[in-house]
Amino acid sequence: MASRRLFKIVPKKAGSKKSDLVKGAVKLSKEYQELQRVTELERKGRKELVEKFRSLQGWVGKSVPIPGSALATDSPQIKEAYVTSDCVVVTVGPSGAERKTPLEELEPSVFVSVIQDFAPKLRRLVLDKKRELIEAGAPRIELRTTLAGSQVLLFDWRQYRLTLANKGGDARDLRLSAGGDVTQNYGPFAVRKGDKIELSLRRFRALSSAGSVPVTIRCRDEDGHEYEGNGTVKLETDDWQEVRMSLKEPEGLSEDHW
Repeated sequence: MASRRLFKIVPKKAGSKKSDLVKGAVKLSKEYQELQRVTELERKGRKELVEKFRSLQGWVGKSVPIPGSALATDSPQIKEAYVTSDCVVVTVGPSGAERKTPLEELEPSVFVSVIQDFAPKLRRLVLDKKRELIEAGAPRIELRTTLAGSQVLLFDWRQYRLTLANKGGDARDLRLSAGGDVTQNYGPFAVRKGDKIELSLRRFRALSSAGSVPVTIRCRDEDGHEYEGNGTVKLETDDWQEVRMSLKEPEGLSEDHW
């Protein structure tokens, strides 16, 4: 008995091969369009990033050195490399010849390598300049003590007077604490550049036994930046004594707020 055929062979339609080719072409076209879209986004993103760098670096006004290894595998052939203030990468060869390439025109892999080294250095320059500008307008506080009042036999009515002078930028919300175990608090005051205020250091005997009094000063400048200074003021001198005011790390100057 002849064996029964279990499978039926269906001849392939002539048009199926052409259909597969069309589907493949459509898929390839879509992938190419997506690649173009991603490439365009990458190009725009790179351009925007470089514009931000250019603005920051132009404000700082300094070139940023970068290692030759960030640019090429033949880094020994690069004597020096840096990014100028207008975001142009300059490489200097052993003979002194320079080659200039706009940052945004670097190959993608080289661009990423350069940015990884360049961005943290630029950030530090920007933060340093911000701090420098802020501290240039910082309040500069000096103190002087004088002894006033009278003493008759066992009766002592003398008191130390503390004069505070601001020889720097305007200070707002200035608060002063004087004393160790016994603390006297003063403020808040607005002390403009050139202004002086006079304070009474009460509890004369407690303070005079040590010959000096510790002080803490806190204030803000006109832009709201906070300053703090700690020092010890001698009681037995009429000389002006400066209390160094330090800028407290404000938002925008710390690494976390870049």
